[in-house]
Amino acid sequence: MVSADERITLSILKAQRDIAIHYYQEVSEDILYLQAQASITLFDDLLNKVVKARLADCIPERVLPVSSRPLKDLNVLIDSELSQIDGLLQERSRKGTQAASRLRPILAMATAIRNDSERVSEVELRKAINRRRHGDDWSIIFPEVAQLKLDTQGDGIPFFIRIKKTADFAVCVAKDGEPIIGTVIKQEVNIWDKYNLSRNDLAKKLEITAPKTGALIDELKIQDDKDCFKLLQRKSTIFKSYSKKALDLLKAAIDDGIDVDTVWRNYKYRKRK
Repeated sequence: MVSADERITLSILKAQRDIAIHYYQEVSEDILYLQAQASITLFDDLLNKVVKARLADCIPERVLPVSSRPLKDLNVLIDSELSQIDGLLQERSRKGTQAASRLRPILAMATAIRNDSERVSEVELRKAINRRRHGDDWSIIFPEVAQLKLDTQGDGIPFFIRIKKTADFAVCVAKDGEPIIGTVIKQEVNIWDKYNLSRNDLAKKLEITAPKTGALIDELKIQDDKDCFKLLQRKSTIFKSYSKKALDLLKAAIDDGIDVDTVWRNYKYRKRK
């Protein structure tokens, strides 16, 4: 079973892969090392869970470490990256494109650890840069990143780095409709980015027919969960839209062995009645 912290590492890796394919980004050696070593540690942890073996037992001792200067403090690294981005964003500097390319890996980390992790949005990237230029603190723009820390073990080989989400930050991110208690940052979310899947999109990703997908949605009561489903309106057209959370729940049900054909037959029977 993959833990919540392990899912964060996988989500960050996926987000970094997406922006590497679709956009230009500039990744520092330290950020690259962090992702590489955290991924290796995750592979080692999963290998140990499944087959009770360690990666260090499966590779020759002569294999070189990923880096000769492993990280110890994630906050120091992020502060250094953001300080360099600040330098590029100075009023007289014409290096906005370079600043954006360096900010993408940081934004990828922020979006990846959200409960409904999404792809890195160029709209959110431009908004973050504009907010910084208008004086907003980075910890307010990216509160999610400020909640991350490194769990490091070992001084030589093997060396482990795990990315963990902590709750010791002074603020938390308010979800849509959540009551505000204490110090809360209201996170602005593009509703069309969050609920960006139609029933046909879900069917394609699940590799089943659209009607059977509709039956599975009804069976699992996906539309009753406001984090999964929303009716969106554009001009006079109403769209039934689903989030990534909905897709994850449907996939999990199929992986757990739910009989889609039986669900479909029962659904048709209910509709006929």
